[in-house]
Amino acid sequence: MKLNLHLSIQRKLQLIIMMASVGMLLLSFIVITIKTINDYKTNLEKEALYFAKMTAEYCASDLIFDDPVNASATLKSLKKIPEIISASIYTLSGDKFVSIGNSDSSFQASENGLSYKNDRMYVVESVEYKHKLYGKICLEISTTPLREKIEQYLFTMSSFLIILILLSFLISGRLQKLISDPILRLAKTTREISELEDYSVKVKTKSNDEIGALYDSFNMMLDQIHQRDIQRNQVLRALRESEERYRKVIELSPNAILLHRDGEIIYVNRRAVELSGYSKKEELIGKDVFEFVHPDFKQKIKYRLSHMEKENTGVPFIEEKFISRDGTEKDALVAGVPLGNDKNKIILTVVQDLTEVKRAQQAVVQSEARFRQIFEKSDDGMYVIRDQRFVMVNPKMIQLFGYTEEEFYAKDFSPVQLVAEESLEFILKRQALASKGEFVPAQYEFRAVSKTGERFDLHANLSLLHWDGEPAIFGIVRDVTQQHHLEEQLRQSQKMEAIGTLAGGVAHDFNNLLTVISGHMELAQIKIENDHPVVKHLKEVEKAGKRAQNLTRQLLAFSRKQIIKRKQLNVNDVITDMEKMLIRLIGEDIRIDVNLNEKIYPIMADPGQIEQIVMNLVINARDAIKATDHTNPWRITVETDNRTKDEVSESFMENENIHNYTVISVSDTGIGMSEDIKEKIFEPFFTTKGIGKGTGLGLSTIYGIVKQNSGIIHVYSEPGKGSTFTIFWPVDTDDSVEAEEITAHNKSPLTGNETILFVEDEDSVRDFAVSALEALGYSIYEAPNAKEAIRLIEEDHIQFDLLVTDLIMPEMGGKELVDHLTDKMDRLKVLFTSGYTESNIVQDGILNEGINFLHKPYSVQQLTQKIRSIL
Repeated sequence: MKLNLHLSIQRKLQLIIMMASVGMLLLSFIVITIKTINDYKTNLEKEALYFAKMTAEYCASDLIFDDPVNASATLKSLKKIPEIISASIYTLSGDKFVSIGNSDSSFQASENGLSYKNDRMYVVESVEYKHKLYGKICLEISTTPLREKIEQYLFTMSSFLIILILLSFLISGRLQKLISDPILRLAKTTREISELEDYSVKVKTKSNDEIGALYDSFNMMLDQIHQRDIQRNQVLRALRESEERYRKVIELSPNAILLHRDGEIIYVNRRAVELSGYSKKEELIGKDVFEFVHPDFKQKIKYRLSHMEKENTGVPFIEEKFISRDGTEKDALVAGVPLGNDKNKIILTVVQDLTEVKRAQQAVVQSEARFRQIFEKSDDGMYVIRDQRFVMVNPKMIQLFGYTEEEFYAKDFSPVQLVAEESLEFILKRQALASKGEFVPAQYEFRAVSKTGERFDLHANLSLLHWDGEPAIFGIVRDVTQQHHLEEQLRQSQKMEAIGTLAGGVAHDFNNLLTVISGHMELAQIKIENDHPVVKHLKEVEKAGKRAQNLTRQLLAFSRKQIIKRKQLNVNDVITDMEKMLIRLIGEDIRIDVNLNEKIYPIMADPGQIEQIVMNLVINARDAIKATDHTNPWRITVETDNRTKDEVSESFMENENIHNYTVISVSDTGIGMSEDIKEKIFEPFFTTKGIGKGTGLGLSTIYGIVKQNSGIIHVYSEPGKGSTFTIFWPVDTDDSVEAEEITAHNKSPLTGNETILFVEDEDSVRDFAVSALEALGYSIYEAPNAKEAIRLIEEDHIQFDLLVTDLIMPEMGGKELVDHLTDKMDRLKVLFTSGYTESNIVQDGILNEGINFLHKPYSVQQLTQKIRSIL
């Protein structure tokens, strides 16, 4: 200090600066060296602790789920850090779970923290999850690099200090700046790195001296820390990605997944929330898992949980029931597996919802049951064909064809066996077209044959389906034999109706002609003497006229246009009265048997019509017998009987309101008829007899009479076996009987002096009638149509006592004329005439009450008698 008293201020300042600089350098050297060494050691310890802690976090799930493979993969990522010699994971029991590297076998993991032995540092860290300890991790780190780094640092700093001291003598003034600036700059950079934790920052220097080396070393240290930070981030990212994958798998699982400890739910996935009926996971966490177990399965679930905890093994899926939040019961498959250690065991449960599957299964069962019921109970035959073999038939198929179910399913049984010969070509052609992929209609009809050889018509409807994964044909067949029979009856009925209409029209026109012919013939006979030579010719004309009248009467009976006179009668009485005549009619060589039911129902009928029916049927039977050879017995049987509605086949029924029938049947042992002939026998003018031996109107007349009386006629016949005609006559409870026509008591026309309005559209008929009536003293107004009659009444104001009008006229008929005049005239007396009648004055051929009617052709006598009865 005394020496310093003699130094100049500059020197002193320089000395002071130098001493301060040297002192500061020495102090800085000591401080920095100690701090740096401590920093190196602290950084190494921090990094070691950091890696231990991070590794422990990432390995926690592996230790919980007992996954050594994934844990080993995590530890292997630490090999990138050269200081780490080995890494090991220990369970709570002290057993090594997994390890990497060559560890010191003499070291045992104990308390957490750091410890040093020789040139190695040991880091022990707990493996925990949610504050629960599952094991420990131990890292063995070499301290040799640290020692070498410190030695290098001391050497560098010592050298640098010496240089600085030497330079301080020379450039003491700059020393402070040269030293302090870099240190400040380094401190600033260190502070920035510490604040930002950005190890990519570099310390910039322009010198290559010790300060520059210090900067370079510092930058190298930063690079190392930065690389370690990158590696750490990569490890963290890998762990996060792994965790995210597992989380997605669990969250997106179609099954409910939950974790529970001692029955308390600690985790649920999204599907578990949906099935439970809650809206948030938080609402389920902490709840007792048994809240959702169906009471019937609680005991079973408790046993399974006890078994899992005791055996530490999972249980397979079993079917159970659980209850959602709203109390809905659901079916499910449930499996479980234990996780964790014995003291803190977690149960992972997987629930697969079966509610919809059960519902679908139930729907399938119900659908199959409904199909089976329809299939078994159907009135239509149903079947399935695969590879040209029956694989399924319903009872109706067995009933239709007579084969047993085993016969249908036999390997050698072909569906073609069910096709009659007449339809075989059609079916084979369909099959050939279908095999080529060409279109064939799904619906068709064919002739089928049963096991017994019975033939019948079937309507088929086919559709494609898959049977046991292979294409097959589902068929529905319906017996339409009866339908075809009814259709044929309808066509025949329509044809007969059309012919009847034609016959009625012809008879109407013909009757007008006969009226003129017979009327004038009658007038001629009145005006000449009986011994006149012309009389015999007139008689022949009269006979021909009557035959023509009978012919038109048959036509009207066939067309159901004639007026009948019904009364209550016993059919047996009519047949008994005819028996002797029938025997003479058929001859002695043919036997006739008459079998009559003594308790026969009385019927309402025209006796003449019943006689006509029996007579025509017996004559036809006689002719049929005589057309055969003599090997068959010649016999005709006439029978009567009673039938109720239930005893008559439905195919015969035409009126369901009729409940009882009287039956008349005529059978013969004649030649019989084929189906073609049976279809035509009721057509007018159709006959199988030779020329001149029949008019062809007999059966058509019977047909018309039966239909006019709401009856039924049925024919059974086979070639060579004879025929049976059966008449079903309805039993009518109506006792009203139409009054019979007036029988002429006088052979000559009756005269009169009344006034008659005669309306007739046929000029010849009108002229004949008017001439005859005027000759007999009547005053006549005549009109060719209804409109002219109305004009005479309303405009000319004529007065008359009787209106005689034709029923059928153009524009306005006789009934319409009478209806028009009835409102204007009191006590109008009317006589209708016609060749046939319409339904406006008759009901089913029976004249309405209070109607006066004269059928054409009529004679002058018949006309005048009818007029006198009215007037």
